[in-house]
Amino acid sequence: MSTPFLALIAVARLVVAAPTEGVFVLPADPGSESLTPAIEQYAQGASNAFPGFRGARTQELFAPAVDPEAAAAVQRGETALRAAQHAFDQRKDDDTERQLKTAMRELGKGVANMKDCAQLCDATALMAASLERRGDIEGAKAELLNLLSMKPGYTLTGPRFRTSLLKLLTAVREGPDASKRSSMNITTKPAGAHVYLDGTLLGDSPVQVPAVSLGKHILRTEHAGCQVSGRVFSIGQDDQDLAVTLDPLPEYRAFQGDASKMIAEVAARQMPVVTQWGKKLGLKHILLGVLKSSESGAFELDIAFADMATSRRFAVRKMTFHDDAYGQLKLEVEHTVTALINETRGGGGGRGPVSDDPLDRRSGAEGWSAEDRGGKAKDTDKRQNSSGDPLNKRSGTEGW
Repeated sequence: MSTPFLALIAVARLVVAAPTEGVFVLPADPGSESLTPAIEQYAQGASNAFPGFRGARTQELFAPAVDPEAAAAVQRGETALRAAQHAFDQRKDDDTERQLKTAMRELGKGVANMKDCAQLCDATALMAASLERRGDIEGAKAELLNLLSMKPGYTLTGPRFRTSLLKLLTAVREGPDASKRSSMNITTKPAGAHVYLDGTLLGDSPVQVPAVSLGKHILRTEHAGCQVSGRVFSIGQDDQDLAVTLDPLPEYRAFQGDASKMIAEVAARQMPVVTQWGKKLGLKHILLGVLKSSESGAFELDIAFADMATSRRFAVRKMTFHDDAYGQLKLEVEHTVTALINETRGGGGGRGPVSDDPLDRRSGAEGWSAEDRGGKAKDTDKRQNSSGDPLNKRSGTEGW
């Protein structure tokens, strides 16, 4: 039984120094989300080969946004940290730790607005200093371990950090707990989100991290059209799974809601909803693909390309693949996208394919030569292939 899923690719007109074209990919269900970044990148590369085209990915049209409350929480945390520093200098340990707990709680709420541990690391270091000064060595060691987990290279500098605390930091860094590791799996809904751990980009979700140090860490996730998510979590000796649900922004949620309508429009060769979104987003072209997967591992992708200036400039092609174990998906997507753009720009797709087969009498690489990538065939290539047979005098690797 096949599981349908959609990859939506749009070529957008951006207003910068000069009008340009761009590409974005949008999955319609969780089954397609993990493929979104790769297909988007490959389609963007194919469109960029055309003069005057420049990629505009999903995040440029539906940019991720930070919740204003996260920014406000960071400000409150910074205020509490300054109060804690003042209390520490006055040797008011109870006030220091009370203010630090407030600072760490508020900064934890605002990590979606933080690129790394920053002020949270400063608050953790000061908490260790306060605990060590009043004799709570075990508590200080726990905070130093958290500090090293979030930022291994953090250094204690300044008069607030006594020599005894520096020695304790060295002992923690060289101790057994600092060398222990656990693994974790990070998933997001929707999938394909950028995953940052302690400020370092790990990749796009789902992500498996084989070795994570014990202690506190900062997780930050970003996905086009969604609010940025951030949290502070602790890693123990057991492996851990983290699932993050990202909240879509209103316009992106509406776009996702119209996905099923746009899927149906590809089959019907009518694109009112696609055209509506194209105009709303200021797009010049829409490249819409419907991708189906099967239990055997085979995939089938129907891609429609339409010019927003006239709904009659329309073309559809089909491509199939099994997996991307050898990196062939990139080349297949590039060839298909290039052929579609060539066909539509040349007027060949004005009324759609004559037969029900989108690839009828097509090789998938028309207009390609060994030297040209933007769809311009050399005259010598055309003369050599004047028989009408798309494979006449071709080895199948020209232009690779």
